Amino acid sequence: MSVNFEYDESMGNQAHAECLLSLETDNNFYVATSDALPWREPDDEPGDRMVVPIIFVESLLRTAPVEDPSQLNDKGCLSSVLSTTFINQWLSVFVDELQLIAAEDGDQDAVRDFKDFDELQMAADNCMDRITRSGGESGHRIQVDASMWEDVEAVRRPDLTWLEGVTIAKLCASTGTLETYVDLMKVVGPHAVEADRASGQIHMVAGGGEGGQLVAVMKQYYLTASQAAVPMPPEMMAYRVPEFLKETRWPAPYSVEFGDLRDYAFDLSARAMWARASRLEWGALVHGKLDKALRRMPMLAEVLDDHKGQPADLVRGIERLGDAVIKGEQSHKRPFWRVMEVEHYLRDNMAGLIVQSRSAGLSSTKLIARVAQALLAQPRRHGPLKVRKVSEYVSVCDCDECL
Repeated sequence: MSVNFEYDESMGNQAHAECLLSLETDNNFYVATSDALPWREPDDEPGDRMVVPIIFVESLLRTAPVEDPSQLNDKGCLSSVLSTTFINQWLSVFVDELQLIAAEDGDQDAVRDFKDFDELQMAADNCMDRITRSGGESGHRIQVDASMWEDVEAVRRPDLTWLEGVTIAKLCASTGTLETYVDLMKVVGPHAVEADRASGQIHMVAGGGEGGQLVAVMKQYYLTASQAAVPMPPEMMAYRVPEFLKETRWPAPYSVEFGDLRDYAFDLSARAMWARASRLEWGALVHGKLDKALRRMPMLAEVLDDHKGQPADLVRGIERLGDAVIKGEQSHKRPFWRVMEVEHYLRDNMAGLIVQSRSAGLSSTKLIARVAQALLAQPRRHGPLKVRKVSEYVSVCDCDECL
């Protein structure tokens, strides 16, 4: 089943800062992602099409390999987007690989339904991983090059030219994929740069003549307080943008996705803090991510099931279980930083107790107390946390799955 995105502008509608893509509502990709992507009706009379900002679609291809980033030296990050030809080609492959059409309740035409963007992105990343690891054996070989981009418009605003100098080549060179490019575009938000089309987010994040929030956060991350106070043109920080985005990417399981681009801008300061955060700060930084993070931690999700949607209760539950698993002074345990270690310890040592207690109808509050009591009765794990591998995510455990 093919996906046939078209630019909404090419269909006679008004240009938008989000660079909107249009798709028929009877297409299975739309049906499967109607709850996962921020679709909306086009400007013209409501009909049989819906539109979505291009960055959410580009994001589904973010781990596509870029073998020779130097081919993209002339592609500015604000003035180029992936072509609809490339997007349609590979999303059509994804539709087949992700098995969007799956028999459910005897219905052979049932379409898989993704509940939100985070779930869809995880599925897309896994699909791309299978395709690239197969090395073409699956019949598909994806490779991003210069022919797969389209120019949208030139940057005319002087306060944004510094960011346009961060080419797609530089962004892709940091990881060998599209991931850092997609990361930056989510933070920047709708980025059509003509004065009558530009959104407020890009000017808050990167404009204003001093580089906006992005440069301010980078200065806090790389410089001392006295150094950061010295005026500095944003062009001096531009070369650090790819490195900064790569270094501050949230570690698993907190690398969750949002359904609103404004949330990526709001998250910018927090992502620059986690590497140095104290125990107390960690709870504040991730409390809004825990519901989605639990999708990546099935054992903790089982224990904390009653507390989903209640960030304060999730924070307290993880802290109590982490304190029972991790040895050392309480102020240095940082259970949120080491939460994958807690997850794997529960899986390896407490799975039977957890499943049995859940089957008996025990509430999360009582189950946390029971598991914590059982943990404290056992010899606890010891030794400092060893991070043996740093790749696109920072591993927080030394088990085979994390490595």
